[in-house]
Amino acid sequence: RMKLDEKRKNDDWDRLMEVNARAGELYQRELDKKR
Repeated sequence: RMKLDEKRKNDDWDRLMEVNARAGELYQRELDKKR
């Protein structure tokens, strides 16, 4: 039972990291445009 919770937490974390990475890329691209 504990393992299932752990897995769900990890999946959420992975999704969060993925979204953050994508947002970071877009942000970086915008900064490059302004330069």
